[in-house]
This record gives sequence, C-alpha cells and structure tokens, in this order.
Amino acid sequence: ASTIIGDNILLLTAQFAVSASASAGVQASAFTATVVSFTDVSNTNFLQAQPASFGDAQGVLQSAGAVTVWAASPVGLLAYASVAEIFNVWPLSGASTASAIRTRVTVRSRCTTGGGCLTTSDGTGNVATCSSPNVAGVGSLSGCTFTVGAATTGGSSAVSVSAVYSALSAALVTIRVWHPAVITVAAASNVLSRIEGARTSSCGQLYQSTPVAVSATYNGSGLSPLTLDVTCISTLVSSNATVVSISGAMATGVSLGTAQVSVGTVSTSITVAPSSVTAVCVWAALVHGPTASFSPATVPTQSLLPAASVSVSSSYSANADVALTSEGAGGAVVAFGRLSDGTYQELLPSIGLQIVASDPFASILNASSRLAANSDYFSAFVMANAGNDASLCALQARWVDVCGGPSAATLATGPVGANVSLPSATAASVTISSSTPCNTGANCSITRSGDPATQVGRKTSVQLVVTVTFPGQGAVPFTNDPRTVYTVTSGSDLLSVSATGLATALSGTAFGAAVVTVTFPSYSRAALVSASITIRVDGVTVSIVCTHAHPPHTHSRICSR
Repeated sequence: ASTIIGDNILLLTAQFAVSASASAGVQASAFTATVVSFTDVSNTNFLQAQPASFGDAQGVLQSAGAVTVWAASPVGLLAYASVAEIFNVWPLSGASTASAIRTRVTVRSRCTTGGGCLTTSDGTGNVATCSSPNVAGVGSLSGCTFTVGAATTGGSSAVSVSAVYSALSAALVTIRVWHPAVITVAAASNVLSRIEGARTSSCGQLYQSTPVAVSATYNGSGLSPLTLDVTCISTLVSSNATVVSISGAMATGVSLGTAQVSVGTVSTSITVAPSSVTAVCVWAALVHGPTASFSPATVPTQSLLPAASVSVSSSYSANADVALTSEGAGGAVVAFGRLSDGTYQELLPSIGLQIVASDPFASILNASSRLAANSDYFSAFVMANAGNDASLCALQARWVDVCGGPSAATLATGPVGANVSLPSATAASVTISSSTPCNTGANCSITRSGDPATQVGRKTSVQLVVTVTFPGQGAVPFTNDPRTVYTVTSGSDLLSVSATGLATALSGTAFGAAVVTVTFPSYSRAALVSASITIRVDGVTVSIVCTHAHPPHTHSRICSR
C-alpha cells in the first residue's frame, strides 16, 4: 500500500440525518448516516450509497447512533392584512373583495455554538389559524381569508381578526370595511327621442343616447358617511335591451318603449319616445395631453359629458384650441353633436361622423391618407414635412346620414380645434451615405467611368444624405423630398447631382473639387437654411517607361496621364 501525505485530501463523503419523529432530549438510535462515496487516491470507489455503522464504547457496531435533539420553539408571531381597507362593490358589480391574513413566525433553535438561533418563516396557510369576534354581517372568514361580498350587510371601522400559531397568539389585525348603504342611479335624460335624419350603422332609426351616473354613500359602524361617484366600477343592466341598450355608462334608445336601467336592486326608468330632435351643430376637438378636462366655455353642459362616455380614452383633455407644433403631432378626435333640446350626442364614425381637411390645408392634415377611422374614433396627425401653418379651420367635423351614400345629407358641421403652428428649421445637413466607401465628408473623392481608378475600387458616384433639423423634432430626412434642390455651386464641369441626391462624375479631362449645395426654396419652414459638401473628382496618373533598343543606342521616354 502507498502512503498518502498532504492536507485536504478527500477520501469519504457521508450524509447524516436525524429521524423526523425524534422527540426532544437524548435519543439512543435517532442518528443515521449514509456513505455517499469512499475513494482511494486514484478515485476508485470502494463504497457508494451504503449505510454507515456506529461503534459504542465496547466497540459494538450499531446501525443508528445516539443524538441529543433540541426542540425548536416558536417565540414570535406577526400578522397583517394584505388589504387593510375594503370598499364593498358587490351591490355595484357582483364582485367580492378578499383580504388574506398573512403571518410571519419566528422560531428559536439550537446552533453549533451552543446558544440559540432565531429564524423567521412564512406561517400563512395551514400552519396558522385565524378567528374573528365581530366578522358577522360585515364579511366572512374562511381559514385566514376575510371576504366582503354577498353576505355583507354593513360596514365597520375595525373588523378584528386574530391569528394563532402553536401556543402563540398575534395581536389583532384590524380591517376597515365600507358598505354602500345608499346607491343612486341617474340618467342625464330619462326621455330619449329619435334624431331626424340620423341612422345607425345598420341603417335603422338613430335615437338619442344619455350617460348614466351611479353614486354611492358608504358608511359603517364607527365611520362617517362618504359619497362617491362609482360609475366606473358599476355594472349597468337594461331590463329590455331591445328598447334601451347599455354600453359602459351610456344608454341608447333602440325602439319605442320604456326600460329600467339598474345597478343591483337600484334602477332608473328611461323612455324612448316618438318625439324627435334635430342636430344643431357639431363640437369636436383633438384629444391632446394627459389630463382629463372639458372647457366649460366650449361645452356649457359639460355635466352631460363624463369622461366615461367617450370610448377613446378614460383620461384625456379636449380643448377648443390645440396647438400642434411638430410633424406627426395629433391624436384622436372626440366629437359631440348638439341637439335641439340642448343635449349632446356622442358622434362616432359608425353613426356618420366624418373628419375632413379643409382647403388649402389638405397638405398639412390630409383626410384621405392621414385620417384613420375605425369603429371607435378618428385620428388626425400633422403630415410629414408639412409646409405652411394651418388655422383652426384646418379640420372640419361633419355629421352625415351614414347610410346616405355619396349624396348623404349633412345633419350638422363644426370645426375641429386644431391649430397647426410649426416652427422653422434651425439647420440643414448634407453628408455621404455610409453605404458607400466614400463617407469621409470633405475628403470624399470619386472618378469617371472607365478611369483606371475604378480598378482599385474607386466609385463613379456617391449617394448624398440630407436632413433638416426642427425645434423639438430633431433631424428629419429630406434626401428624396421634392422640395430639396441640389445645386453644383462650384465645379459644375466635374459632376452632376440627381433629384434624389446621387452625385456622379461627368466625362471629360478635368479634375478637381466640386461643391454641392442643398436648399429648400419652395418650403417656407426651411427656406432660410442650407448645407454644402465638397466632393473631389480624381483619376489615377499612370507613368509608363518606354524603352526602345536600337544598338548601339537605347532611347527611353516617359508617358504620363
């Protein structure tokens, strides 16, 4: 046998275990071990996955050894609610709200140092148990989950829930519950009339629509009453959808009759009458900015136009004069038709809304190519490379008979508040395209077709790249814009430039530097900026030594180009 000398030489790997059923104290046979591997110096396994034996003081081998078991004891319990304040929405939407009582348990166990170690773990679930002395009527407690829903009949400023873990009891967890004691459903108009000349997308008679608002007064034991607008979390239902249909918080007449629009057990009556109203005008504006507001001066009856009634967005601003200051700026168009009874009808493309660009502003806000309509709304944006500014008359909203075809009757019109105010360009730039090897600015050079320089990779043409910089917009590509004018201001006998910026060397014998200048004389926003670039037209000079031998003399001449 060979002698092995050294440190940290791994010979045996073992795994020790204490029986899970071992109780606290000295246990004679609760300690076992398994030899994972036992190798020699050449990594040959002598033993693998074999049980180990323990020898007592008399040298007798046993399959299990004695061990002292330390009993881990819980010493701390923290409990808290995942939702500490609940508003009961069951009477409004039929949805319940739950709050989980979560716990953290601190346990003391023995450490190798002989002292005590504290560890904290999640005690939520079957480990901890929960109870409440005052949950009845306010909610229900299942395990450690407190739920407010169908069984809730009132609220409370402090529902107490206690959590227990082993012999520990946590301090009470309190949950505040608000209950909607009074619910009110109100329509802006309880009588809906037909709108003369207007039709639905299916070409049926179009009746008025009206927003429906829901409010609730929340209270509870120990709570002061709190009245809230809860329209956005309420589920509105029509008792007869063939008479009055509901979409979100908007009720629309479908046919003559009366229907109840309700939230839970509370309702309001809406009648679709045979009377008629006419369209007076259209109010429209661009959705622009993150805030939600209507201008009272523009829409006197703004209470009839809640944000929830507009399908474009639940948060928007619609002002009479929206300033669009860069290309691509714009947004959705919201429109309402004012009716002869003083109410407003939300207008959508599906019921005849049209947005058109008024001449001479078609090149700025083009109705055919830049106005995209779908079933919800129109959107309008400033055209790319727009020219002159546009006034508030740049866009017009029209309400037409959606089923009238090309000769559809116009019910009402109105301007869209779109004031296009585009700043002038601050700079222009012309460079060589990076797709060519000649992209070093003023040092760029090309050669003529057929020149020997083409044999070593010299190009006969290069592509120019033109951009124009606008405030707040950065560099805008203008290489192929028809308003970009390329002029060879020096060296016109050396090269030419196409309308798309391709600079090509001309045939001839002259060499030198040419200057190309880009301007935008027909574009008012960029008429005062320009840019230039220098491009050299070179060739390869070839020196040839011609030797003629005429003994007894040799003649040489140099041929150069």
